[in-house]
Amino acid sequence: MSTPFERDNTPADWSLITQRLAAYLNALGVTDTTEIAQLSEQVQRRVTARAAVTMLEDAIEAAIEETLVLLDDWLLAELGSDSDANTLAAARAAVLGGEVPGWTARWVTTSTAERADPGFAAVLRGCHRVAVPPFAPLAMHTSTIDLCCQRSRRRISGAICRFFCQPETRKT
Repeated sequence: MSTPFERDNTPADWSLITQRLAAYLNALGVTDTTEIAQLSEQVQRRVTARAAVTMLEDAIEAAIEETLVLLDDWLLAELGSDSDANTLAAARAAVLGGEVPGWTARWVTTSTAERADPGFAAVLRGCHRVAVPPFAPLAMHTSTIDLCCQRSRRRISGAICRFFCQPETRKT
């Protein structure tokens, strides 16, 4: 029996993976063919590195997972290390929802020096909305629930009990 490390785990046919990845990137909003090619190349490197360490169950699924990790890594680099999960989720929703124009070109071509630009991070942080109002506990009065079927059940069981348990009350 062979272990995952005894055989080559890298996908042999990247053409099918690249086609599916291009369709997925189109769905994310990346439509420029050069951007798709650059991102596909980055994803291919990441999947190959992942395949060297662990067994890949499905190469296409791994490519999509790595694309999302690549997107999150870029957003975290843009937002800075002090951002939390809610800020990351809001930034992801903003770029994928189309609120930030030109984000795909920045995702592909942004260098480390350009990520120091606080303007783009401010745009991403500006899309963050507080989803829930602050917690405000209210006093709630207790109330009993009187279901109609409970009253009927009591009447029916009382009638049955009178019929069987107190035969002298029956009229014959």
